[in-house]
Amino acid sequence: MRKACIMLIAILLSMMPLNALAETANKEKMAVQKTQTENYKGFRLDDQINCLGLAVYHEANNQTQSGKLAVAHTVMNRTRSGKYPPTVCGVVFQRYHGRTQFVFAGWSAKRLLPKDTLGWRDAIKVAEQVFNHGGHDPTRGATRFFNPRLTSVSAPHGVRIGDHIFY
Repeated sequence: MRKACIMLIAILLSMMPLNALAETANKEKMAVQKTQTENYKGFRLDDQINCLGLAVYHEANNQTQSGKLAVAHTVMNRTRSGKYPPTVCGVVFQRYHGRTQFVFAGWSAKRLLPKDTLGWRDAIKVAEQVFNHGGHDPTRGATRFFNPRLTSVSAPHGVRIGDHIFY
């Protein structure tokens, strides 16, 4: 019995460095996750309004107000569809086969930061409006959109708003 206890203690002692190593690795993983959600200057990428604003800004900054609203509604439609993550940030940063659904979502945190202050303010206003109040969805429930000038995707029954087709 004494021999078995000594062996158990020896095994436990030999495992301690591995546990410490695992704990260190876990702390490093958490630090990386925090870095991924926190941009410099306090900009957070896990805030739902910021995520929706980023989608509006990067996908529709050069579009009319209707085009911006359509992008925001499309993201919100995805959160309710059951086929996509249930949060705005989950939708915006979702990966499928290793690629992000929105091109900008794969960029570095520094590149994600909006450079056009007025465009960013407008994107946030649209994001807040659609996130908090919903309103009329000009896309008729679309969960996807594309710009036909930039891709060869075709949508048989889409709604054209600005440069995009929503389906």
